[in-house]
Amino acid sequence: IGYEPMQNFVWNIKGKYQNEIGFLTRAVDYLPLIETTKTSVFSIEGNYAEINPNPNPLGQAFIDDFESAKRTSSFSIMQRQWKMASPPLDSTQTIYNRGRMVWYNPYEDELTKTIWPEQSTSTRANNNTTKTLHLQTEFNGASDTSSFWNGIMIPLYTSEHDQSLSKYLDIWVNANDVTDDSFRIHIDIGYISEDWNNNNILDTEDEPVYGPGMGDGILSDGEDIGVDNCTDGYEDGWGGCLCNNYNDARYESNLDGIYAQEFEYCLDSVKFTYEEVLNSDILIIRDGKFISINPNITYDDKNNRKDPNGDNWCYNTTGCSETSDYSRANGTEGNGLAMGYRYPDTEDLDKNNSLDTQDNYFTVTILPKLDVKNPESMVIAATVENGDSTGWKLIRIPITGFTTVGNPAWNDVPTFRIRLESAETNLQKLKIAKIELVENDWREMGTASNEFLTDDDAIYPDPFFTVSVINTDESTKYKDSLDDLDIVLEHDEYNDIDMKEQALVLSFLENTDLTQADSAGFEGGIAGNHAVLIKNTFPSLGDRAKSYFAYEKMEMFVHGGDPEINSACNWYESDGNSNSCADDSTAVDFLFRIGKDGNNYYEIRQPVYEGWNNKNHIDINIDKLTQLKIPTIESPAEELDDVGLD
Repeated sequence: IGYEPMQNFVWNIKGKYQNEIGFLTRAVDYLPLIETTKTSVFSIEGNYAEINPNPNPLGQAFIDDFESAKRTSSFSIMQRQWKMASPPLDSTQTIYNRGRMVWYNPYEDELTKTIWPEQSTSTRANNNTTKTLHLQTEFNGASDTSSFWNGIMIPLYTSEHDQSLSKYLDIWVNANDVTDDSFRIHIDIGYISEDWNNNNILDTEDEPVYGPGMGDGILSDGEDIGVDNCTDGYEDGWGGCLCNNYNDARYESNLDGIYAQEFEYCLDSVKFTYEEVLNSDILIIRDGKFISINPNITYDDKNNRKDPNGDNWCYNTTGCSETSDYSRANGTEGNGLAMGYRYPDTEDLDKNNSLDTQDNYFTVTILPKLDVKNPESMVIAATVENGDSTGWKLIRIPITGFTTVGNPAWNDVPTFRIRLESAETNLQKLKIAKIELVENDWREMGTASNEFLTDDDAIYPDPFFTVSVINTDESTKYKDSLDDLDIVLEHDEYNDIDMKEQALVLSFLENTDLTQADSAGFEGGIAGNHAVLIKNTFPSLGDRAKSYFAYEKMEMFVHGGDPEINSACNWYESDGNSNSCADDSTAVDFLFRIGKDGNNYYEIRQPVYEGWNNKNHIDINIDKLTQLKIPTIESPAEELDDVGLD
């Protein structure tokens, strides 16, 4: 509405008549003292023009097609944007049971249709392939607990710190290469400690030329010894360093020169290398604490030396030319040689020149190996190609499903962290195609009694009622269901791709985990004689949203049930097709209001039937709308019994 195409038909007609009048010339010549030199002429002409405007040659316009109803904050899938995660505060996961993990973008991107088979692709649209993030675990050795963990984290843009309007987190994952059925994904968002190795020091490669933590932001060859700020000989295997002080002269050297120096520029008066501690027959104490090292370390074959912290970089270069070998792709020591990367590595994610160690975040745990039909899997869509599962599935986590650690607030969440946990030591791999925090133009108002729907004070929040979207690119079953409708999908002629068709989803699921100890309001579903409400004021349309009388009809297509789940219906009308569907006493009605405000509106209320039943669809004759006195749900003065042509 307000952006419709316009067509004008313009036409005109023009005429002219002219003729010489000889008798008039002669008559004038008879007058005394007058003699004409030219013949008299009679001339008349006319012009008529008309414009026939057509404000909308298509004959239709969308109040809301829901294509842009979804608002997202997307996290980068690029490997270099993610950093090693700090240990969490809310579990037994520490630096001592952190297992080995690499994360990378495959050298060859994934074909888009292997993730979303229904998405239309073309070379011109540049969407034939999709970049994915792979997290590969290879946990070795003995753990202090029964399992290992590792993770990555990424900062949010400052403009995205406020997620108070977000309703859920969407993550597209593929766990086909995960063998542990108890494999867990922990997701944290909020204020998360930057101290990944728990040494309470701001570790950075950048030489502090302007003071503690303040460098010039330019990577020199002598600085490129890793975010642990430690050379291999003094790494402890836990991410820390056995050398407390280095000679600043190393900044003028390079890696080859540093390792050629006898003590690798370490200035400690009493030096303890990794090898000395490992081979010592006695426990070594320094500053009143036992020195601990990790015996399960990696070896740097290219440089022929041990790499206790596993931070030496090598990928697609001399000595490690195999593009399928990502074992050292995350290294921060020597990664200045990586194409297009010349920045000092640092723990300082928010670039405030200090180490932030506070832990106040929201957290949730998901099990990606759960069957998609298991409600606890939180899977709302799984793509299928030729009847076979692709392995890719959409896990949707409501914001209300997160628990808190400390005192976080959704209006200030600067960091996002993913942690993987497993008890198995064999190689496992999790793939991620997309991570989004999602809000919607349609706002959830909450729940209210039928008698007080216009009273804002009577509406209270419902944590189990959500509004989301579903579309043809991501849901095969939804796209197949559209065959029941007489609609034509839009096609982008320039890019030669079909545009996605998106629908709004109102979810009012029952709380299956309800216990007697839970307080009222946590039952989920919709209570009797109550309604769950959403609202959109279309602020982007401005004054154009105030009047629709240029149109004759208003239509809306409504689907009863979830196209992704083939379960026996239990809340919508059966229409005589099923004995397991609800009867009139328990069925849910669809309530639609459109108007100026809460006191001036039109209302339509009707039952909901299974699928794209024709009885679900709203078809309003706007010309006749104002002629009818339509009852509202609070004031049923008149009831119109209309169930269609049949």
